Amino acid sequence: MSGKAQHNFSDLDVPIKEQGGTFEKIIIGQNCWVGNGAMIMANIGSDCIVGAGSVVISDVPERSIVAGNPAKVIGTRK
Repeated sequence: MSGKAQHNFSDLDVPIKEQGGTFEKIIIGQNCWVGNGAMIMANIGSDCIVGAGSVVISDVPERSIVAGNPAKVIGTRK
C-alpha cells in the first residue's frame, strides 16, 4: 500500500533525495478486500473489493468493485 503523496521532485536545482516527501493518510473502509500487489493511493469506501495488482489513484465509493491500472469501477456489491 501507499499513500496519496510521495516524493517531492519539482525543484530541478535540488537532488530528488534531498527534496523530502509528503505523506497524506488514506482511509480504507470496513469490510474491504484488497487483492495481492494492489497499490492504494486514495481512499477506499466500506464494503469494497480491489482487484489484485490494481493501482487506485482516485477515491473509491462504498460497495464498489475496482480493478486495473488505473483502477476503475467494474461493478457494485449489492
